[in-house]
Amino acid sequence: MFLTSMSREELYAEAHKDLIAISTKANMFIDKVRKRAAMTSPFPVAPQRITVTTTRKNVWTLEGRYNSYMHALAFQAYAPVIGASSNGYIQITGFKSSNIIMHYTAHFMQRYKERYIDHYQIDLKGESLFNYFVYNNTDVLYTRKNNGGYFIVSDHGIAVAEFSNERQLMTHITFLGDDELTLRKQLIYDEEIGIYKGVLELKRLKLRKQQDDIITIWNIAKKHHAGFEMVKRWYKWNGVEISEDYLHQCIECIEKYHVQSLDKLGKLMSQV
Repeated sequence: MFLTSMSREELYAEAHKDLIAISTKANMFIDKVRKRAAMTSPFPVAPQRITVTTTRKNVWTLEGRYNSYMHALAFQAYAPVIGASSNGYIQITGFKSSNIIMHYTAHFMQRYKERYIDHYQIDLKGESLFNYFVYNNTDVLYTRKNNGGYFIVSDHGIAVAEFSNERQLMTHITFLGDDELTLRKQLIYDEEIGIYKGVLELKRLKLRKQQDDIITIWNIAKKHHAGFEMVKRWYKWNGVEISEDYLHQCIECIEKYHVQSLDKLGKLMSQV
């Protein structure tokens, strides 16, 4: 049985064994839901779920439902990690041994409840806290921290996560909302949320107009108070190698001469 007292290595080992045990039933369930979805098309199929208890006494919920963000069926399996006062969760979204296993600590779930659900007085309308988090945080932005961990940013807030077991287990450690934070955490929150909002706007603009030039990127970064960090990350995420010195020079020209066209920026940069 998954317990909050278990180490990450122990949780991963048990989850990996359970994955093998439930894979046949999971694949049969997925096939059944897909057939049902084909029968109800073009209307989305209602959420489908079954429970499977393994010999290790872990109770897995296998679930399939239409994901409006992906415009497709999405499947997951999750099981509680039992604690004295609150539970964490183990989640699997792919049923191959190579897939990453997600671990949500009891502390993470409690902080999400306090800092988002309770803070904004959200009515879950019968949905479990875990499912509400999973299905309402699909559009996320991963940012690698200096210590090797990650900020996973959504419009709900920031999940702080770490990899372990050779990057096969991702543990969600805590959740930062915009409630009472220390100054340091508030600064991190404000920067990461600003970058998240700016990147989402850029993604939508790029889809519509194929437009993500340096002038557009900088204007959106300023709009969301995301600054140079967002510009730097945008190019890195898109696999474009540009020196930070050059980016700084471009931005200085844009600001100094109020540049709004690439032709003008090109002429100014040729004089630098």
